[in-house]
Amino acid sequence: MFYWQVIAERKVEWKLKRDGNFNEPTNKRQALLDLLLEMSHNGTVLTDEDIREEVNTFMYAGHDTMATSIAWTLYALGRHPEYQEKILDEYDNVMGTTEITINNIHKLTWLEACIKEQWRLYPVAPLIARQIYKPIDLMGNQIPPGSTVLINSYLLHRDDRHFPDPHVYRPERFLPDSPKLPVYAFIPFSAGSRNCIGWRFATLVIKVAVLSMLRTFRVEALDKEDQLRFISELVLVNANGLRLKITPRE
Repeated sequence: MFYWQVIAERKVEWKLKRDGNFNEPTNKRQALLDLLLEMSHNGTVLTDEDIREEVNTFMYAGHDTMATSIAWTLYALGRHPEYQEKILDEYDNVMGTTEITINNIHKLTWLEACIKEQWRLYPVAPLIARQIYKPIDLMGNQIPPGSTVLINSYLLHRDDRHFPDPHVYRPERFLPDSPKLPVYAFIPFSAGSRNCIGWRFATLVIKVAVLSMLRTFRVEALDKEDQLRFISELVLVNANGLRLKITPRE
């Protein structure tokens, strides 16, 4: 495949910049692939296949998921424009600056709550699979080794025991002073030792992208919720896409 060739060529370039023992230090900020090559120690720690899998994880697993999250967030805010104003009002009142940084974006509680509520209603990965290697007793049911267990996060996130009016978009559920949810009731990035390795980075990218859009445009969603036709691919998508009307702010 094409990316194998890219990795192979980059590895040759990387070797030319190091001495025979791979000890030449570098003070420059390195790209992901260079860091992986640095860690590989010429194949003794990370093999070429390991490097390819790590590149796949960050390049492909993160591409569609973040794009889908941004699209669904804009759709939800387009259906509920009052929350667009809450986000922008908080930005003006709390940030006190036009510069968005890693250190200050976490202060925007409405932005985070709106994104989390979108993840609840429209989970990026609606099905999470786990391979069973040891026998498991699950509520009196014996799950034998070799089984594949599917977790339906779409249904899990609409459990009215934990989310009253589960089909209603209500970001207040995720404000800092809201009641704490039970463990594993909300798992947009899966959970446990096999959860999404890039969830912090993805959250940051989505926050910046959505905030940047809202500061520049008003968003209106043209399709009502009952017009959506979900398709569960690698990510959750609408059969006919998401139609948004984008209007510049004055």
